[in-house]
Amino acid sequence: MTALTFQTRLSSSSIDDYDRIHAAIPSELARDIEAAGCDEWAIFRMGTVLTHVTRVSDAARFFGALDASAAHARWQERIAPLLDPSPLEILADVPDHLGTLVWSLGSETS
Repeated sequence: MTALTFQTRLSSSSIDDYDRIHAAIPSELARDIEAAGCDEWAIFRMGTVLTHVTRVSDAARFFGALDASAAHARWQERIAPLLDPSPLEILADVPDHLGTLVWSLGSETS
């Protein structure tokens, strides 16, 4: 497994909506994430910065499988309006201060 840490950003007006929506992700999405080779994914928020900490079997396969997932496409349609359009930023290391845990794989699904 490979640790993969990346950051995305929220628009400042969508913090509460983002946290609320992540209280229960669709179970189909969780299954597709695991099938893509991910056995750990946690999202932390500090202000508008989202830090995603994952463990994946192969990063290219992981992102390719998510791109092919209908559940992930529906999820992105729901989440995209909440995000700042800045590009995904891959990090070499996990930051010391991650913020508040918003969601983790294996947490409540709908």
